[in-house]
Amino acid sequence: MPRHRSAATRRRVPAFLSETLERRELLASASASAPGTSPGPSAPADTSGFVPMFNGVNTAGWFNPYHWGSAVARDGQILLSSPKNFFLMSRATYSDFIIQADVLIPPGGNSGLQFRSQYGPNFVRGYQADMDTADRNWAGGLYYQSRGWLARPAHRAPVVPGRWNHYMVEAVGHHIQIWVNGTLTIDTYRTIASSGHIGLQDHGSAGTYHFRNVAIEVLP
Repeated sequence: MPRHRSAATRRRVPAFLSETLERRELLASASASAPGTSPGPSAPADTSGFVPMFNGVNTAGWFNPYHWGSAVARDGQILLSSPKNFFLMSRATYSDFIIQADVLIPPGGNSGLQFRSQYGPNFVRGYQADMDTADRNWAGGLYYQSRGWLARPAHRAPVVPGRWNHYMVEAVGHHIQIWVNGTLTIDTYRTIASSGHIGLQDHGSAGTYHFRNVAIEVLP
C-alpha cells in the first residue's frame, strides 16, 4: 500500500522549494546580466534534511556502467558528454526520498534524472524524470527507461532552454511526484520499482550536460 505523509509534511516540500527557487532566480539573474557568462560554480544548496550527492571535486560515489561517455567534475558541477546515450549512476541505492538537482543542458537536448533504477553492462532501466528542452510536453514527465512513458504532463513544463532548471522528485512508496522550476508536473502512483540507483543522463546530443546541487533527503 502507498505510504502517506501528514498534510504538514507534504506542505513542507513546496514551501521549501519556493524559497530555494527565489535564491536561484536571483543568482541566475545576476549571471545573465554579465555578458559572455558561462555556467558558473554551484549555488549554495539547502541543507535542511538534504545530503549532497556530489562533493564538488570529483565523481566519487558515482560510476559509469557504459563503455562510452565522459563524466568530469569542474567548478562544482558534474559535466557529462557522450556521442550516444549513457547514465552516470550512484553507487548507493535508495527507496523513499526527495531528490533535487539543478540541470543545464544544450538547447534541443534531452536528459533525465533516473531513480529506483537497475543497471548492467551498457544499459540502465528504471524510473526517469524527463528533462527535455524542446516545445513538446515531455519535460517533467515520468518515463521508464526500457519500457517507455508512464505519465506525461498535460502541458509543457516551464523549462528554459540553455539555462539552469530546477528539478525535484519525491518518491514515497508507490507515490511519485515531480516538480520542474516549482511547478508540479506529475502526481501519480506506480508499482514497477521500489528501490534502486539514482542516475544522471546524457542522451547523446551535441554539447555538455551540466548538473549541480544534486542532493537527497532519505525518508523513513
